[in-house]
Amino acid sequence: MRNSFIVLFVLILSVGLASANIKNDVESAYNTLYEMFKVKPDYTLVILDTVNDHPRAVQYDSRYRVLIPSSGYYSDQARHEMAHVFLMEYAKEYDIDAEALPIWYHELVASWFTVLDNWELNLLPLNAILDDFTEYTDHYPDEKGNFYSAVESFAIYLSRRYDFETFVKFTINKFSKEQNIKLALDAFFDDNFEDECLKWKLIQLIPYSIYLLFVVLMIYLLLGRRDRKCRGLEFDPRTPEEVQEERTERG
Repeated sequence: MRNSFIVLFVLILSVGLASANIKNDVESAYNTLYEMFKVKPDYTLVILDTVNDHPRAVQYDSRYRVLIPSSGYYSDQARHEMAHVFLMEYAKEYDIDAEALPIWYHELVASWFTVLDNWELNLLPLNAILDDFTEYTDHYPDEKGNFYSAVESFAIYLSRRYDFETFVKFTINKFSKEQNIKLALDAFFDDNFEDECLKWKLIQLIPYSIYLLFVVLMIYLLLGRRDRKCRGLEFDPRTPEEVQEERTERG
């Protein structure tokens, strides 16, 4: 009985601490984003106690609901979801419906804000590099893992070269006039958004290229060694039967 009480107490305490951390992280992200965009979205934070749930931000009427599970929580989740909220609210300032912006752009902005202090590029699976994440404009792919990994990696690439706040403000302003995200991005990147994507892909492919060169070099060395061995052997035109017969005669 006593052990059960202790377990229950520890469980309640851990849930309480997780909830406090989530609230603090959400408020911190809110304040940081407010300083950037000067909008004040009205939101409700819902802390989920269900297992295997995922964080998300939902817009309803003029408010937002931020749902974050306490199980497996880490601070990047609060930053990511609050960035979604602020992007939707900032877009409203320009009379832009959030659904008019492609899904991958929403995720790029949220991921970029999440990795502002983390510039570590991780090795991606080949299919995550080669797939075009900008194709997902109105739906998520079946394989979300590679999609999120690619978007986050591209966000880190951009964070090393461009200013997050300037990017969002410029592209949203341009989109409100052009109603075309491609034109807005081309204008920001000096007509080279596709080139930026290509540069990122090439950087991500460097480890694979080095590995491929290593494999080719090893094959070349092995074949060269075998070739030198073959060249060191004298050619004997006799058949095996003739060689055996000669050995028998000598014996």
